Amino acid sequence: MDISANIKNNLISRIQQTKDLDLLKSLQMFFDSSENSLFELSNKQSNSIEIGRNEIEKGDFIENDQAISELMADYCQLNTEY
Repeated sequence: MDISANIKNNLISRIQQTKDLDLLKSLQMFFDSSENSLFELSNKQSNSIEIGRNEIEKGDFIENDQAISELMADYCQLNTEY
């Protein structure tokens, strides 16, 4: 049996055995939401995502560590000015 089938069988068994109504409701909501689109993006949002992806492809970005360092430096500078 493959991994997917094992996971499915395990989940089925656990769902059948549980008496936790809140868990069952949560699972139901999860499955309902996964069948529907969770997020609908506006054209502006979709365009912004596309622009960001293009910038990444071109290498037009900075690493997270560098961004945090720059923000912290700016923050520290602002705090010493007051």
